[in-house]
Amino acid sequence: MEDQGKRLMLAVGIAFGIMLLWTTLFPPEKPPKKIPEKEVAEQVEGKQTAASARSRGDAQRGSASSGSATTGEVPVEATPVKTLPRGEEQIFEFESGTVRARFSSYGGALTSYELMVPRLRNHKTNTPENLVRVDDEAYRNLRVWFEDSTFNIPRDAEWLGEKRSDTEMRFTWESSDFRVVKDITLHPKQYLIVMDVSFELVNASEAKQALAISLYSQQDPKAGEAGMFDRVERLWKSACFVDGEVKKKSTKSLAKKGEKKRSGEIYWGGFDHAYFLVASSFKDVEGRRTDCNAYPLEDVVGGMGIDMVQDSVNLKGGEPGIRSRVAIYIGPKYRGALGAASKTADVETKFEESVDLGFLGILSGPLLSLLNFFQGFVVNWGIAIFLLTLVVKGLTLPWTHKSMKSMKAMSRLKPQLEKIKEKYKDDRARQNTETMNLFKAHKVNPMSGCLPMLLQMPIWFALYRSLTVAGELYQAPFIAGWIDDLTLPDPYYVMPVLLTGMMFLQTRLTPSTGSGAQQKMLMYGMPIMFGVFSFFFPAGLTLYIFTNTCFTALHHLYMHKQEPAAVAAHAEKSAIIEAASEEKDAASEDKTKSGKSGAGKSQCKSKSKKKSGQGKKKRKR
Repeated sequence: MEDQGKRLMLAVGIAFGIMLLWTTLFPPEKPPKKIPEKEVAEQVEGKQTAASARSRGDAQRGSASSGSATTGEVPVEATPVKTLPRGEEQIFEFESGTVRARFSSYGGALTSYELMVPRLRNHKTNTPENLVRVDDEAYRNLRVWFEDSTFNIPRDAEWLGEKRSDTEMRFTWESSDFRVVKDITLHPKQYLIVMDVSFELVNASEAKQALAISLYSQQDPKAGEAGMFDRVERLWKSACFVDGEVKKKSTKSLAKKGEKKRSGEIYWGGFDHAYFLVASSFKDVEGRRTDCNAYPLEDVVGGMGIDMVQDSVNLKGGEPGIRSRVAIYIGPKYRGALGAASKTADVETKFEESVDLGFLGILSGPLLSLLNFFQGFVVNWGIAIFLLTLVVKGLTLPWTHKSMKSMKAMSRLKPQLEKIKEKYKDDRARQNTETMNLFKAHKVNPMSGCLPMLLQMPIWFALYRSLTVAGELYQAPFIAGWIDDLTLPDPYYVMPVLLTGMMFLQTRLTPSTGSGAQQKMLMYGMPIMFGVFSFFFPAGLTLYIFTNTCFTALHHLYMHKQEPAAVAAHAEKSAIIEAASEEKDAASEDKTKSGKSGAGKSQCKSKSKKKSGQGKKKRKR
């Protein structure tokens, strides 16, 4: 059993290596090779995607088609017309304790959406995080338009705005033939916007209209992806939830390959970040399909657009118009808020699917729920992790206690194991048999020493994953001025040093079951390995492992106090087992001697019978 410690270290090293190399070994999307900006521009210009055609030509097409009624056929090519003069821009602002949103009469669109919660502020600029990331009138969020339709809306159209309450507003745009109304309701505590879009004919006799909603974002293409020791990619990517899977495209990929159209069972489309989501979802209408199209913005560095386009519908003059509902989530990936969006908006959004908890989601989900529960009354996320560790330790206590008892028993068997090794040093098979017999006699499981580590490792993986994707933990502080974000490594490396020291102490308290070389490997190799890893772990995970190590050390101290009684019981049991073994050996030896004696007697009888037979033959002669 000398190799047990080596195997344990190897298993732990491999497991954590897999965790740290997850992005490298199984990347969700292979990032494209970096190409010069000039080459990117040439490629995009050469391909001239449909997205760029929209960005340049929608205003002309919309203006031309909105002037008068047509026969109802989709116009193939429209003649550009001059845009009508606009009045002064009107800004409508809504502010609460969680968000501050601004809408403009130019385009009837969202121009700013700032997160007012102090923990969500942009710490680099010390300002509220603005999730409207493109500051360009041509690319304003929640733009309503119509794709390949009889009537369209000029991109720079002026809408009539009316603020109806602290959370409600209406925008109206109307031409001589076509009217569009947007009723917007904000749910700031849930980071949700519900928009009802109604469109109808005014004087026209018929029309074919395909409603579309646009969102825009930007990500610096020079920003790097996650490295080997950094699982978190804090980058914005275009995303469509289609056929039960989140399909993502980076700004580099879109710039290189152009527009990406997706069809199928689509619930939402928008922009995904490790801790934030900006996405829109149409209310499902039977028989009407939705497409999700992602494309680059030519004149915005790192710019991306997402269009959610519904199937076209036919309108008839004098008949009621069409009303479509859209749910828009703009905020941190709080699982509670994401899950509640569907009920609040009366739209099956599935926004919660943007939080990817990985293959250990069955553990990550309950862990996050427990953390949220604890944080609800202790306020501090670091203390919540401490309480989580205590709960997990309590749930696994029966197995870890049994494992520690087994390790203690193995430690007490060390002299007898050495005797067996010496006695059968030339017979490895007999040595293993006698060793296992000894373990069986004392009811010791030689593999139980690995159990505490094996029980905790899935928890570490699950917590590690949670720290990299859950918005609740984004920039969650522990102690101000020291650890301001539990999702990042400790900036001052205090926790890694404390963890390394505590692991050295724990190895001192752990019963010795191996040889000198093996024990040195466990005493120095394991703490050093974990210490190195913890320099790259999120501080929250390091805090969990440190707290768990402290509890384990206390458990060892408790076991040491019980040691005298256990040693006495072991000595008594060993004496009984040795006595029984000696009796067994003596009986075996007597049986062997008896067998030899019996064989000798039988040989004598055989010889005497032969002699007697020979004498009888002589007398007969």
